[in-house]
Amino acid sequence: MDSKHSEASVPFADPPWLNGIPSPYYTDSHRRWQKTCRSFIEPYFGQHGLAWEKAGHAPPDLFLKFAQAGFIVPNLPAPLPVKELQSAGIHELPGGLKLEEFDYLHYAIYTTEVRHFRGLNSLTRYVDISLRTVGSSFCDHSWDRLWSASHSQFWK
Repeated sequence: MDSKHSEASVPFADPPWLNGIPSPYYTDSHRRWQKTCRSFIEPYFGQHGLAWEKAGHAPPDLFLKFAQAGFIVPNLPAPLPVKELQSAGIHELPGGLKLEEFDYLHYAIYTTEVRHFRGLNSLTRYVDISLRTVGSSFCDHSWDRLWSASHSQFWK
């Protein structure tokens, strides 16, 4: 999205539940999560996404920025492996969202916000595939070792 235009000025840029239309599905937790995701993604990546896409790659430190901000775990589909993440020292997601509260709508919101900006798709595809493969093929002991070795530095 062009940074000169606000989302509110573009008709239908956001779903109805973000524009004040009541929803039986989306709660205040979902609205806070959407704001958290957008507030992280838009300033850092909104202005560069198209250039990255044209270049065919994103900066090498992009994954690190996502990890340091705590936005790697939300790439895992809901429900999150709460026990394994907590044993690795991760108890909440950005914006104070508790791991136990992360549901399919939180996951959908995150993926929608990430894909809202061009140029991030290659990063998220890599993360999605990697984490899903890891999550489905490791036993509990390996999962603990993996998370504590690769993510504890970003979460503590």
